[in-house]
Amino acid sequence: PRRPGADMTGESGKGSSATLERKLEECLSGGLDHLALSDSFIGDEGCALVAETLRNNRRIRSLDLRGCNVRAQGAMVLAKALEHNNTLTQLGLEWNNIGVNDGGIEAICQALEGNSTLTELDLRNNGIVE
Repeated sequence: PRRPGADMTGESGKGSSATLERKLEECLSGGLDHLALSDSFIGDEGCALVAETLRNNRRIRSLDLRGCNVRAQGAMVLAKALEHNNTLTQLGLEWNNIGVNDGGIEAICQALEGNSTLTELDLRNNGIVE
């Protein structure tokens, strides 16, 4: 069964901040626990809105940001939210560009040191190198 949530999956090119804000408000007001934004290309700017939602919403358990054009800056903003969030258990960040520039992966790793609720994190295909 599908979990109740706000879904913007595949709305390529429609990832405007107004559309994103509407979906996030839907999530906040509707008490939804899953937010699917995959392939919506929200980028780093959209990550700031999502991070603010994570700070203010204690119901979201699953966040799907696969293929959203998230780079290091967006990852750093999300990491800050993860430091203070104790409800998110799944975070999908596959097919972004988090590892292309310095800082993103490091920020997420540091945030996870103090986060005991996130149990699934997908960072595949992010340009991460050793």
